Amino acid sequence: MKLVFISDTHTMHDKLVIPECDILFHCGDWTYKGHKHEVEAFAKWLDEQPAKHIVITPGNHEVTFQNALSGSDHDPSSKTWITDHCPRAHVLIHESIEIEGLKIFGSPWTPAFGFRWAWNAGRTPVESAHIFKPFIGDLWQDIPLDTQILITHGPGLGTLDWVADYSTGRIINVGCHELTKKIYYLKDLQIHAFGHLHMKGGNIMVQDGVKYINASSCDDQYKPVHKPIKIDI
Repeated sequence: MKLVFISDTHTMHDKLVIPECDILFHCGDWTYKGHKHEVEAFAKWLDEQPAKHIVITPGNHEVTFQNALSGSDHDPSSKTWITDHCPRAHVLIHESIEIEGLKIFGSPWTPAFGFRWAWNAGRTPVESAHIFKPFIGDLWQDIPLDTQILITHGPGLGTLDWVADYSTGRIINVGCHELTKKIYYLKDLQIHAFGHLHMKGGNIMVQDGVKYINASSCDDQYKPVHKPIKIDI
């Protein structure tokens, strides 16, 4: 089975060439702010791609999309912004799906930074209480133990999660510790794909038999320089 992974296209999806595949995955940040016109343009592009199945999860930039989904904009069906234009697309918002025997879980949640991003959660119970957000460790308990392909918007701690600390000039790891803890228990896991942190986009690492894919298409300057990642399983 041929799988293709992309992420963090930020409205520049049309700069990518997607190879023919069985499943095309996008790990979030399709847009800059998740406005309806951005999402619909992305969905129309998705529908043109040579993939039998399409699986996507949003990212922290899909703010308006999340607001509409929650009903705060009086349009709780914002998933249709995608599916009306690309019926093949499965939009996973912290949920599972099985496609051709593969058990897949997708989630947009990432540890919080700032207060105005979508699907942010607290790194610790104390931070969660302070910012009035869920604790991300509780959320990761929802990942089924028999998951084979995990797509999350952000990485676990220590897996292609480098960023530049502009105050010190050092490169640091900022992935989610709680996600790494949960992955330890996913004994059937073959692939964990994500984006969010652009610096290591386009890279794969293998650890304990799991392929970790930073599928970010854009670099830190929001230029779509990384090619789609192809995996055969």
